Amino acid sequence: MKVSDAYGPQQVQVSNQKDTAAAKEAEERRRQEQQDQVARQGDRVEISTASREVARAKEATTGAAETRADKVAEIKAQLDEGRYEVDARKVADRMLQDVMKDLV
Repeated sequence: MKVSDAYGPQQVQVSNQKDTAAAKEAEERRRQEQQDQVARQGDRVEISTASREVARAKEATTGAAETRADKVAEIKAQLDEGRYEVDARKVADRMLQDVMKDLV
């Protein structure tokens, strides 16, 4: 009678179960360490260049609407009183500047 044959396959099976359990524990520890590392770093948000430019443009135009409303009210008052005059030379110069910008 061979004693080693009688217990050999069972010992291998027990050994494989221990290896599997150890691997699962190691994986769980690794996952927990990653979660802890993320928790220590805190939340992060990265904003693209385009969204930063949109935010800057929004900030720039926020005060402009109020300024423009004042200017519109002033021009309306001048029109109502008949004292609003258009400087044709300024209009033409501005139109040429805009065309030149588009060409360049």
